[in-house]
Amino acid sequence: AMKTGTDVAVGASDMVLMDDNFSTVVQAATWGRTVNDNIRKFLQFQLTVNTAGVLLTVIGAIISEHNEEPLKPVQLLWLNLIMDTFAALSLATERPARDCLTKKGTGPISRAAPLISYRMWTFILGHALFQLAVLLVLMQLGHVLFDVRGCVRENVPSDLSDIKEVTDPWGVPRCFGGLEHGTVLFNTFIFMQLFNELNARKLHGEVNIFEGMHRSRILLVILVVCILFQFCAVQFFGIFMKTTPLNARQWGICVGIAAAELLVGLIVNLINTHMIPTWKPKTAEDNKKG
Repeated sequence: AMKTGTDVAVGASDMVLMDDNFSTVVQAATWGRTVNDNIRKFLQFQLTVNTAGVLLTVIGAIISEHNEEPLKPVQLLWLNLIMDTFAALSLATERPARDCLTKKGTGPISRAAPLISYRMWTFILGHALFQLAVLLVLMQLGHVLFDVRGCVRENVPSDLSDIKEVTDPWGVPRCFGGLEHGTVLFNTFIFMQLFNELNARKLHGEVNIFEGMHRSRILLVILVVCILFQFCAVQFFGIFMKTTPLNARQWGICVGIAAAELLVGLIVNLINTHMIPTWKPKTAEDNKKG
């Protein structure tokens, strides 16, 4: 009912338009749909990081010679800051798109619909398993890929019990499990989350994850802040962050491996578009069959 309508009409209505303008209904629906989508974007990103981080910690400690965790506590704190605070600010504050009510796959949401959809589960499991696989490979072969040498010259903390000098298949001595090896693992994992934050902007299988970036200015600012802090954490805050400076080649490999998240995101979105159905509420007839 309109605000200027009769008292009977206003009292019997579920919604009263305070400005007597029906476009307000469209605006309210647009913001409501956007808030719901933003919460789900944050959830799928956070659950991906949680799944990958927990599995990496557990499996990494099991396969470690001295049951040493791959990531140090202070590194996990920085990861949690990215995952909780920064991700919430960047993903949950995106403004509405013009086509959010008409775009394919964005129909009315049933009250019975699950908060985490089938497509979100595909996103979470696909990215978490990819990250876990890459990081486990780096745990075992990172000292070779990143040309990590000089166990004796390293300033080795007392908690690096797995450190040892090994010879690769080409007869070159490498340092396995040292500070530099742990740094490239940590650095790659953090950049994976930053790239995956871009993937998490889309919920409905959209291929172009960069569409509408102008609505996510806070996301762009936070990404820049995180990249700058990660660079400083690795290059200058070694004592506090349990890291050691990396050279340009090692930085390039870390970022290059992490950027594969964009390719994985494209594959996951194509799977979601062509293979994963959207959730539909059961009809009364379906309930009787069940």
